[in-house]
Parts: sequence; C-alpha cells; structure tokens
Amino acid sequence: MDDYNRGLALLYQVVAKRWDRFDGIEEIALMEVGRTVARARWTLPAAERARLIVPFPAGLVKNLSCGTRILMTWDTDETDMDLWVTEPTGEKCFHSNNRTAIGGRLSNDFTQGYGPEEYLLRRNLPGKYRIQSNYYGTRQQKLTGGTTVQATVITDWGKPTEKRRYLTLRLTTAKETVEIGTVVQKNTVPQ
Repeated sequence: MDDYNRGLALLYQVVAKRWDRFDGIEEIALMEVGRTVARARWTLPAAERARLIVPFPAGLVKNLSCGTRILMTWDTDETDMDLWVTEPTGEKCFHSNNRTAIGGRLSNDFTQGYGPEEYLLRRNLPGKYRIQSNYYGTRQQKLTGGTTVQATVITDWGKPTEKRRYLTLRLTTAKETVEIGTVVQKNTVPQ
C-alpha cells in the first residue's frame, strides 16, 4: 500500500508541476495514474484499498486501457531521439504524423533529453508493428559516446492480462535510425 501511495504522490508532482522542457509529460503521467489506481483495486484486499490515497480530482483518474502502449526513454541530456512505429497497414506514426488512420497516437516530441515518448493504440489490428528509434541529434558540447535507448512494449495496457517486454540498444551516430523490435498481434483487442 505504501508503494502505491508513494507512486501516486510522485505522479501528482509530475502532473502538477509546469515543465518547460517536457511539455506534455502530464498526459503520459495520467496514463500511469489510471493504471496504478486500477491495479491497486484489482490486487489489494478491500481493507487495503480503503487506504489508497488518490491526490487527483476524480475526473482525471481513468484507466485508459489500450491494446498496445510503447514507451521510449533514453539516457542522454540535450538529445533528441524519436520514436517511430510502423503499423501493419504500412503507415508510420512519428512526430510529423502523430495520428494514424487506425487510431495510433504519438505523444509530444521531447527534444531535450530523456523522453519519454509514447505510442498508444486502443485496438490492435492483426499484423506486425515495427518499432524504430531515430537519433535526431544532440546539443551537448561534449562527446557523449552514444545514447542508450529503452523501449517498453506493453500489450493489454491497463488490463489484468497486461504483458511487458523491454528492449534496449545503444545508438552512437546522429541521424542513425535503428530497429528496436517488433510486436506481432494475432488478433484484435475487444472493445
């Protein structure tokens, strides 16, 4: 219970603070809030659930479950990495095309380091989803030796059947685009 309450308090700080470098981070944090509250309600006994402290207005707490959620982070400040997801239709979801015909949505483009960048798709289409990272560039004055990128691929986000996969790689050259991995969906997620 203490972990849930501490996590929600930290997420509240992320949402309540004004961020110059990370405009839009509150949307990603609110996805975490909804899932955290839902998970606490699924897993904790009733007596424990009564001790859950949710510091958000009720209208902001909603478990926005989805078929696929991909989060990409990186470890280098002042560096712009871009998440690209090519859907089974062949359409690429990226910063210049952040909404797709099948409903894919990409978060704000975080250009000053660390991310996260997030791809969401409410209902999966069967087929292969190709995940790539583009090392757009860095503004650091010193040599960084590359950037480590981690993608967390979550299927059935916000549901008891949720599954996670972690993919990590190192990029060393600006303007480099690399494949992080793929997700193959065999069937669609029910409404």
